[in-house]
Amino acid sequence: MPGKLSRILNNSYRNAKVTVRVNGAGDGFIIPTQGLRQGCPMSPYAFIMAMEILTRALAKAAAQGRIKGIMVAEHGPTVTYVIYADDLVIMGDTTDRELIELTNIMTRFGNASGLVMNPAKSKIWLSKKCDHATRERVQQAVQAEAAQENEKYLGAYLKQPNSANLTGKLLVERMNAKLAGWKSSMLSHAGRLVLIKSALASLPVYYMTTEQIPKKWLKEMTGIIAKFLWGKVGKTREYGQVRVADLYDHPRDVWRVRELNAVFGQEIAEFIHSQVSKPVGSPLLTDKLIWLKAKKGKYKQGYEELQEGAMNTPLDVSNLQWVHMWKWEVMPKVKVFIWRLLSKTLPVA
Repeated sequence: MPGKLSRILNNSYRNAKVTVRVNGAGDGFIIPTQGLRQGCPMSPYAFIMAMEILTRALAKAAAQGRIKGIMVAEHGPTVTYVIYADDLVIMGDTTDRELIELTNIMTRFGNASGLVMNPAKSKIWLSKKCDHATRERVQQAVQAEAAQENEKYLGAYLKQPNSANLTGKLLVERMNAKLAGWKSSMLSHAGRLVLIKSALASLPVYYMTTEQIPKKWLKEMTGIIAKFLWGKVGKTREYGQVRVADLYDHPRDVWRVRELNAVFGQEIAEFIHSQVSKPVGSPLLTDKLIWLKAKKGKYKQGYEELQEGAMNTPLDVSNLQWVHMWKWEVMPKVKVFIWRLLSKTLPVA
């Protein structure tokens, strides 16, 4: 590091003062003697410059063959270290020579920078082929404990069997935890859309780069987002989660008017009763393939068919370029209102 830059950084931190507010009033100053102040705008850059010294020392040792690292794949590159923010992962062999070399590098770096490894927050991941004696020797040399099967790194499981299923369950729990603190009934559809993009939709992105989440958890997460987006707004009517079979009396072959009125209200119930004489399907008939566009006959596959066809509406919505509309630089609630209006899904009195 150039001497001038080093002097500027040292003077900046030596002259720093911290005050503590008690009941809204400060009482004197505290002069920090070590470490970087939390929230300091220079701390990320100072950390990067300090870690650059360590990475160069590790790279030099790897180039000279003093540490081997781990080969990612056959005939692939060898990885010696990976740094995430203030976390460091060092990969190597369990030989005494390599352990001594890594210990010496970390000791020299700690003496020069003041940054040392915290044994309480450090873990060792060893191969399953390592015997008990090797494990004890490595733990004693590194002064850290071996990781357990349920250990996580940056929120992701590393050694846990069936980790993809556990990660999917964890994501669903985190989504529900976030929704528990949001008053969805007080938010408009545009406000919910902003929260979904900023919080819910981005939540699984990191985990999906490390695990292949099972489909059942992906469907549950999609359902959570859909329920939050299209749920009750303000004092609007909320429909109960009931099946058609609960609203129709199959032995008598008639609609249950009381249940229809309770769920949809009298006006909509009368419309259903007058327009639809019987629900689709009958318990006396065997289910059969009804959707010709899919091998399994599931209607959920019909979405692609609708997208390919034209939507016949008075406003000729099929000719509108929805993609460009969502890119308009207007408030989200305006875009959602226009979309619902042109799609004829906006309730009116």
